[in-house]
Amino acid sequence: MKALILKFLFLFYKYYDKGSTKSIAYQSSIMALMMAIFLNLYSVLIYTRVEDKYLTFSDCTHKWQKYLITMLFLLPIYFGMKKIFKKEDILKIEMDKPTMRKGYFIIVAYIILSMLMLTFIIRNK
Repeated sequence: MKALILKFLFLFYKYYDKGSTKSIAYQSSIMALMMAIFLNLYSVLIYTRVEDKYLTFSDCTHKWQKYLITMLFLLPIYFGMKKIFKKEDILKIEMDKPTMRKGYFIIVAYIILSMLMLTFIIRNK
């Protein structure tokens, strides 16, 4: 499983390793993977109705409090992923152009299907 995630991170890294995001390609790739995982995790939480009980904010919660709580939740995950999936490990991976193109297609399809699944679950809640 770790090898598959490293390949995903490699493809994200190569995508962000140009232009204005070149200096933050590693961080961007970690965050992009977190977002893809979050889409699926949130779909499962909504489907199992856990989200209704534990992950809702009251109407009187300020926007800055919501952002702070979300950041406090995501920061340990981000730093944990950085510790597990080091930049050196990502850069060791080698892929030829056709394999990278196929990988990019799989990533885009995965994200689109994840968003469609989340939308479907929310609409049929």
